[in-house]
Parts: sequence; C-alpha cells; structure tokens
Amino acid sequence: METNAENGVCILIVDDDEHICQLLALYLEKDGFRTECRHNGESALDALREGDYDVVLLDVMMPGMGGFDALAELRKFSSVPVIMLSARGEPMDKIGARQRRGRLHNQAVRAAGAYCAHSRGFAPNKAEARAKQTRRFV
Repeated sequence: METNAENGVCILIVDDDEHICQLLALYLEKDGFRTECRHNGESALDALREGDYDVVLLDVMMPGMGGFDALAELRKFSSVPVIMLSARGEPMDKIGARQRRGRLHNQAVRAAGAYCAHSRGFAPNKAEARAKQTRRFV
C-alpha cells in the first residue's frame, strides 16, 4: 500500500500561531503527508507560486494579509483546494459566514473560493481527515 508521502501529497499549513502549525504538521506527518508551514499570507503566496501543494490549510485571521485576502490572490493563479481555519468567535462578516455549533457556514466559505472551513476549536485529527477527503477530489 502506498503512503501519502510515496504519493507526494504535500500540505501547506498557513497560520500565524506557530504552535497550531506544529500541531497540525505533527498529526499530518504521522499519517505520511509532507507538510510545510508559513506564518502569513504573503509568504504563503510566495510558497504557492514556487511549490507544488495538494491542499492548503489557511487561517482566516492573520496579521497583514489575512486568509481571505490571501485566498483571493491565490485564486488568480491556482485552484489548489483550501480549507479555511478560524478561531472561535472570530468575526466572519467579511464573507457573510455564520457560526453554527462552532462551525463556519461552509456555503459562504465555498463562495469565497475555499473547499470548506473549520473553527479552530476542532481536534487536529478532523483537519487531517478533511485533508484526506479533499485530496480524493483532486
């Protein structure tokens, strides 16, 4: 059986919180995914222009260029699947998303160009499962 690493599956994790990046990378790497971390929208876009990623985990609220601004720029040159990550209680008025039992309203997130969204109150294994699910459709 081929592992994700043998398949070359690489996930870019973008979050200004280095601990969140490390935690997500740990969970994903234990299952064979390759990961890279970036801590702001600008460096994520640079990495995406130069690298070949299969899925992006993208934080909504970051200093400088936030996740939705980075997503808008990304969509100008790439269709890589993006999973948005949001801290609980984060203002989502910018895209009209609403929190429902701790989850972002995915219809609004999809309209913004992302595959789906999760509130940061999720367990890291949920992000891992969603990344695997997303990868099957690529």
